[in-house]
Amino acid sequence: MRALARLVVAAAAITLVACGGGSRPAPAPPLPQRIVAPVPPPPTTWVPNERPGHVTARVRLHDGPTSVAFAHGALWITHDDGHLSRVNPVTNRIVRTARTGRFPVSIAFSPGAIWIANSGDDTVSRLDARTGKETATVAVGDQPTGLAVAAGSLWVANGLDDTVTRVDLRTSKVAAVVRVGPPPSGIRTVAAAGGAVWVTGPGGLSRIDPATNLVASRIRVSSPAGPAVTEDAIWVANQDDNTVTRLDPRTGRSVATVRVGANPTFVATDGRFTWVLNNADDTVTQIDALTNRTVGEIHVGPRSYRLAVGGGAVWVQSYIGRAIYRIEPRR
Repeated sequence: MRALARLVVAAAAITLVACGGGSRPAPAPPLPQRIVAPVPPPPTTWVPNERPGHVTARVRLHDGPTSVAFAHGALWITHDDGHLSRVNPVTNRIVRTARTGRFPVSIAFSPGAIWIANSGDDTVSRLDARTGKETATVAVGDQPTGLAVAAGSLWVANGLDDTVTRVDLRTSKVAAVVRVGPPPSGIRTVAAAGGAVWVTGPGGLSRIDPATNLVASRIRVSSPAGPAVTEDAIWVANQDDNTVTRLDPRTGRSVATVRVGANPTFVATDGRFTWVLNNADDTVTQIDALTNRTVGEIHVGPRSYRLAVGGGAVWVQSYIGRAIYRIEPRR
């Protein structure tokens, strides 16, 4: 009995030592780990979709398309044999054709009229938007390659001289000839927005003030081509270094530089996405205009020079492929 009592006392002593004696409480058990539920983004936060657009249709043509534009709910295409086609964007079929000058390469629109730059005979054709009949022919500079509408005028970029021709939309008469310097190594193009006209030249963009018909400023860009201009951004391709630069139209400062495909020649934007045509590798680069980041590249046909945005799609001209490619963004 005494031996059993000694064993009980010894066990109690061991227990007290392990617990630190009777004067110290046993440690509390650990608290359970707090799990924090993820907070969903507020409704105004945009979540990026990383999948690029894709080709959904191809409009086949009998001859080489030289330019493409979208307006009045229709797709418009110029052809190397000197005519203009109107295409229904729902059926992707040609619904009307009209004659133009020699080798038309650019299209612009004003109320009731369609304007075509004819690089082969140094003229601009004015067509009636309803009937397609030619209502005027205007002689301009050497090889017109780009058109833009602003300040009641048509602005014509002449590809082989140092001028931009201003044509009055009402009278179809030349109102002014603006000296802008020598043309760039590629196709001279022109764009307009925010009360200014922008034209490409070697090593930069020239800003024309319509109030004075003079070059008001120049922005240095390495090898500019095919600018797209909105109220808050100028997107211009750099042909020699395979990039696109986004500029602030108010300050002229660079906001971002985005790497794209080989030999970018033309840019179009719908405000949400910016689309860049890469002539040397037959692709279109899709850029997120909110983040200035590349979404991806879409393969199109060979020898593409122009693209246009409209009708919820992007339309890409392929000269060798004799087709217009329709790209639809994934939203």
